[in-house]
Amino acid sequence: MMLTSVLMTFAGKVISALGVGFVSYVGLDYMQGKFAGWISTQLGNIPADALQIFYISGGGVALNWFFGAFTFIASLKATAQLTATMRK
Repeated sequence: MMLTSVLMTFAGKVISALGVGFVSYVGLDYMQGKFAGWISTQLGNIPADALQIFYISGGGVALNWFFGAFTFIASLKATAQLTATMRK
């Protein structure tokens, strides 16, 4: 009963929304780190000449764009979730 009354206040909504956003962001950051580590491992298995051709052709930039877009979308969705919780 007391927990419900605390979460129904404005401060309670802010704290719970920030908590959900933080947990979502940390989880997505962990998954992205694992995926980046996997890609790094896989790129390490490629012969050096082929890897240099990959980098010269812009493969590294494309990977940076991919990870940047993923982080942007995750942040945008976490922020949208935060504002939706605040409006309720």
